[in-house]
Amino acid sequence: MGSSGYSHYTRRGPVTARLNFANTFIDGTGMTRYPSLQYEIESYPRLSPDSYLLLNYAYSRGLVFPGHRGAFEYFRALSGGFEASLGLRYLYWDNSYFFYTGSAGKYYGNMWFSLRTYIFPGNNAVSASWFFNARKYFESADDFAGIIIGFGFSPDETLAVPSDRISLNTISAGIEFSKGIYSNYLIRGSLRYNFEEYEISSLRNRWLFNLGLRYYL
Repeated sequence: MGSSGYSHYTRRGPVTARLNFANTFIDGTGMTRYPSLQYEIESYPRLSPDSYLLLNYAYSRGLVFPGHRGAFEYFRALSGGFEASLGLRYLYWDNSYFFYTGSAGKYYGNMWFSLRTYIFPGNNAVSASWFFNARKYFESADDFAGIIIGFGFSPDETLAVPSDRISLNTISAGIEFSKGIYSNYLIRGSLRYNFEEYEISSLRNRWLFNLGLRYYL
C-alpha cells in the first residue's frame, strides 16, 4: 500500500489531504479486481497555546479499507511536561463501530514517553488495547528515533482488519525514525513485528515496513 498527500500549515495548525491506495490478496484467490482507494483529510487545529484537536475523516469504496473512518481527540498540555488526551474513533464496514481512546504523555529532557489505550465496548464485555511509545529527539521535533510496544488492535491503522476481527489478540513491537535531510526533505520510516490472532485460535507472524518522504515547499 502507499499514500500521497499535501499539507498546508495555517495559523491554526496543519491541514492535510491524503490519498491512500492498496492492493491485497482476498481469501487467497488473487489480487482485488480494482485497486482500493481511500480519500482522507486531517487537521490539527490549535485552540490555545496549551490545547489542540485532532480531526480526521477517510472514505473508501474498496475492499481493503473501511467505508468510513473518523477520529476526534482533544489534547491538553499540563504542568511539569505532562500532556493528556481524550477522544473517539469511528469505523464503518457493514455496521458502525465507535471506540474510545485516551493517552498520557511526559516530556523529560529530549525524551518523550506516551501510553495510549483504546476501549472497545461490546455486547457482553468491554475490551482494551494498550500502546507504549518512547522517543528521543535530536536537533528538532522532526528528528527522532523511537520504539513502540503494543497489546491489542489499533483503529488508527490506515489498513484495517475486517470488522469481525477487531477484538482479536495482537502483540507488537517496533522501531521508528524521522530525519530531516538537506533543507526541504524529511524521511520517516518504521519497522514493526506483530504476533497476531488473525482468526479464532489461529496465530501468525507479520512484519510491517513503512517508509515515507516529505518535501517542504
